[in-house]
Amino acid sequence: MAHMVHLTLCVVLVSLSSSELIIDVRPDIISLEITPQLVINCSITNNKVQHLDVMNSLTLSRYDKTIRDFIALITLDSSTLNLKQLTKFSNSQVSFGNLYLALTLHYPTQFDAKVYRCSVNGNNANGTDVSLSAKKGVEYETNSTALIEEIRRLKKDEDTYKCSFKKTDRPGSRVHFFASSEIIKERIEPLTLNCSFQVSYLFISFHNVFNNMSTPEAYETVEHILYEYRMLRNTIEDTTSFETERTGAWLGLTLYGDKRTLQNTGRDLVETNGVIATINKGQPVLTTIHGGHSNSRNAKGEIFDNELKDSYLQVTLSNLQFSESGKYFCEAHVKRSQGGVERLNKMLAISVLSPTFEDLVKVIEKVLRKSDEDNIRIRENGQTLRNIQEDSDTKEKNIKSIEEDLNTKQQNIISLKEDFNAFQRTMNTFREKLEVISANVSKIERERTEDKEIASCREVKTREERVVVTLASGLKVMCDTKTDGGGWIIFQRRTYGIVDFYRSWQEYRDGFGDVSIGEFYLGNEHIYNLTSSAKYDLRIDIKYNRNSYYAQYSDFQILSEKDKYKLKIGAYSGNAGDSLSYHNNMFFSTYDKDNDLYGSNCATNYLSAWWYNSCHNSNLNGQWGSKVNSNGVIWNTLTKGESASFTEIKIREK
Repeated sequence: MAHMVHLTLCVVLVSLSSSELIIDVRPDIISLEITPQLVINCSITNNKVQHLDVMNSLTLSRYDKTIRDFIALITLDSSTLNLKQLTKFSNSQVSFGNLYLALTLHYPTQFDAKVYRCSVNGNNANGTDVSLSAKKGVEYETNSTALIEEIRRLKKDEDTYKCSFKKTDRPGSRVHFFASSEIIKERIEPLTLNCSFQVSYLFISFHNVFNNMSTPEAYETVEHILYEYRMLRNTIEDTTSFETERTGAWLGLTLYGDKRTLQNTGRDLVETNGVIATINKGQPVLTTIHGGHSNSRNAKGEIFDNELKDSYLQVTLSNLQFSESGKYFCEAHVKRSQGGVERLNKMLAISVLSPTFEDLVKVIEKVLRKSDEDNIRIRENGQTLRNIQEDSDTKEKNIKSIEEDLNTKQQNIISLKEDFNAFQRTMNTFREKLEVISANVSKIERERTEDKEIASCREVKTREERVVVTLASGLKVMCDTKTDGGGWIIFQRRTYGIVDFYRSWQEYRDGFGDVSIGEFYLGNEHIYNLTSSAKYDLRIDIKYNRNSYYAQYSDFQILSEKDKYKLKIGAYSGNAGDSLSYHNNMFFSTYDKDNDLYGSNCATNYLSAWWYNSCHNSNLNGQWGSKVNSNGVIWNTLTKGESASFTEIKIREK
């Protein structure tokens, strides 16, 4: 692993004697198919250069023997970090940042073996323009045929090895650029260009070995190269945790042609690229017309932040002309996580050829075939339309038949409706007579009940569910004649909340409300008199959330006023939950008689009256509909802190 890092981070800056402007070239000797990349690094140490107080720009150039002068490749504005790449390469990468820029040429050729110059332009203390430069040369070396053949074989093995890695495990980066075809027939065939940025493993291949062989002895034998390559290959599996500086925020992808146009900026004539389309992070694809492509196009693309998907830009051009032959470039702009920006380029050469006679014949044949197919489809569609028309005519006849049938049925329905109305009138007359008979029967039953002395609701026989009777003792009560066989004396009933149950001790003793309107409390003294003469069961009916519930207790009794109307109950049964046993053996309390076990008066706290403990698990005399502080009509096992919508408390002798 240490060897791998050494191979990757081996760039050493060699300073000039005094200028502090550095140009570093690795390697300084390149060979065909052996050197994977040529890196030219131009930088300034200590953020300054002697004799310069203000630095304006940093420029990387290389010598051209044809014109006997240096041609600028890249220039960087030191104040704005605006980069201009003046020369495009088929497979390159540009990195730049504060006071440095670097050019990486992948798979360099003999043409790249030249003298490179790094120049800094600025002003001295007197404001005079000053330019300083540093140079370094790259030599080209020819290798033996046997060595090159062996290298090709190793590269093939390496490519096979690379394919074994999963895409989801790759943290490096690469640009891919391909076309639907590199030869396009003019105005006949469309051209689709696909530019993508792929996150992939940073493979440390055998090329790194040659990058670091600075002495001729390193090239002595093929056996030495094979040995180095095998040693290096054994370390590749350890590179999964290595993160390249290239990963970072995406800036964008751009497609453009090599054709140049001149734009007048007002002061200078500026040469611009023929941009076809571009996409930036968080923005849609933008296509341009001024790039020389006035033909129709279809563009799409997307920039992704994660490593699971490749960012891409795809453009389809149609109606291409011969003049649009040339080089097309894919350029990726990437911001590094540690600062600085990179530009990665890929190039394709596209040829737009005039169609031959054979091509035109093929196009005509294709058009004729398409025409024949269209004619066949037209004939088929014509037959289909005729079939549809025949089917429509048949359905129209069926619809007319159905309409006639519906008219007949409608007449029958009208006749049936008249018969039903006559029957309904007869039923209404019968119902009125039945109601008169039922009223007479109820009147007779009430007269019999009134004439007969009734000791208990068990003796009341009527079809009505609730009936008010006067017992032999003279007590006027409401009887429940239906629930669980009937015979219940109701002593508390709440249905609409129209009667206030926040009453005094005397009112609860004597009773209040009206049995005729259905909301009342019979009175503790009357309940005591009833339960002291016989054994009674207690039943509590509750309605909550439109559902009915009940709780039943055996051996119900309340003691006398002297004993503060103490509550006595036995075993529980029912479906409402047991919320009354907590109050067993408790005294009755009102706001003017505090008999509970709590430090303050529970009746005052909850605006009610009940057999409070400390304080309540049930409170059926609480405030109607209240949801505040459990002040409502509470049966805790059922309603929690909310109010019930109906209650009946009733007793029946055993």
